[in-house]
Amino acid sequence: MPIPGPVASQQIQNAYRQAQQALADARAQASATGQSIQALAADRDHTLEDLAEYYLPELSRESLMQVWGEAKKGIEHILLRQEEHATRVEDQLKTQDRERESNSTKLTESNERLDALLHQQQTLSEQLAKLLAEDTQFKALADRAAEAEAALERAEASLSEIEHDATQKLPAYENSKLFMYLWKRGLATPRYSARGFTRRMDRWVGGLIDYPKAKAGYEYLKNTPQLVRNLVSKDRESLNVVMAELEKQRDTQSEKIGLTQVVVQVNEADRLHHEILSALESLQQLLDATRKQLTEIENPRGIYYQEAINYFKSLLQKTEQQALRDRAAQTPDPRDDQIVARLQHLEGQFRTVNTEAAARQQRIDWLDRHLSELGNFHQRFRAAGYDSSRSMFDDSLNLTQELTAAMDGNDSVDSVWQRMRGRQRFGPSAIDSAGSALSKAASHPLTQVLVYAMANAASEALSDHARRAGGRRTSSHSGGSVRSTGGGFSIGSGHSSSKSSSRSSGRSSSGGGIYTDNKI
Repeated sequence: MPIPGPVASQQIQNAYRQAQQALADARAQASATGQSIQALAADRDHTLEDLAEYYLPELSRESLMQVWGEAKKGIEHILLRQEEHATRVEDQLKTQDRERESNSTKLTESNERLDALLHQQQTLSEQLAKLLAEDTQFKALADRAAEAEAALERAEASLSEIEHDATQKLPAYENSKLFMYLWKRGLATPRYSARGFTRRMDRWVGGLIDYPKAKAGYEYLKNTPQLVRNLVSKDRESLNVVMAELEKQRDTQSEKIGLTQVVVQVNEADRLHHEILSALESLQQLLDATRKQLTEIENPRGIYYQEAINYFKSLLQKTEQQALRDRAAQTPDPRDDQIVARLQHLEGQFRTVNTEAAARQQRIDWLDRHLSELGNFHQRFRAAGYDSSRSMFDDSLNLTQELTAAMDGNDSVDSVWQRMRGRQRFGPSAIDSAGSALSKAASHPLTQVLVYAMANAASEALSDHARRAGGRRTSSHSGGSVRSTGGGFSIGSGHSSSKSSSRSSGRSSSGGGIYTDNKI
């Protein structure tokens, strides 16, 4: 059974929460590592105190307590600053995450409202298309529009052919010196004024190149394109008049059944939907930045940790451990050897804990990146409209499993996205399923209705012409792309109805022959 878009969206949200929990767990483990380091430092402090007591005659407890007391105090001060900073950033992260959850809820509600309005719009659009297609006057106008479209298509075809002929043939006339000489003198026109020998010679030259026929062909190629352009313009005006009346009837009926108001509501719901999407995108970026800051603060190799280590090392350098080991070896009592061995063991534990801390930090960094990628994944999902109830996914898709694999490093979020897109589809509406490329290209819902209704209202022989007439009107009035969920539009075009001409525009495109100079 196909998986609806809202269900898939919920699966992504669950995967996001799962990744958040995994990151929180990893941070808790890292925090435990920090506590282990503090415990090791305390053990080392006690061990050094035991050693000081053993060497009391030579190593003053008072001086040792002063040194290691200073170390403990300094490190605790650094850790306190780190914890306070981390707490502040954690509070910011929680606030931002609550805001993200709130906006996610708003987006879900917005999506449900938009889907409901789109369903209502689709139902009313089908109702309007049926009303228009059954209306006698609308049918007559649809036929007139189809006839006007057919005439316009013929005129445009003729114009294209004539313009092509003119482009190909005019250069031959204009490159002929004899023809252009006679043309400029105005031979065979009222403005020709030569007399006597010149007149006889001009007529003789004209006879050589059959000037009357060449003149007729040249005038045809020069003048006919503009004449046909004028006819095309008149045919287009005739079509626009009929289309304006068709649009007026559509808008009147749309107002009556409430479709116009629903389109406005869809428009507003779509605008709010995109506002929430944009806010979510900004919040996601802010969350990613805050989480990255927290990771840097808590990083065992970060600035606070390095500060504490450097401070601690500076104090350790004041203690000659090799000297302690040498001295312990010289005494018969094994107790001091045991204490020094404990110190060495603690140093080894420090190295082990540091290695574990580095591994945990790698896990934190990975989960942090994964959480950012997953947030972007969900944003792309929503921006593509995949969370709509009309959006469906093959039941073979298991987003929960695939995103869990991506979190574990066995897959990538981008690969999941590519596979998911291949299994997604939108459910068709009745008008969408009409199979008309033009109706799909007409993105405004009322335009889709008009094209669909015209194609169904016109007689069978004129149906295709009617569909193209509606598509032509859409293209000529388009002021940019409009979302199918409802863009801005104006009701009524202000044109009055008049009878259109169905004049045939089929015309000869022959440009006549021409005798070039080399014929002489």
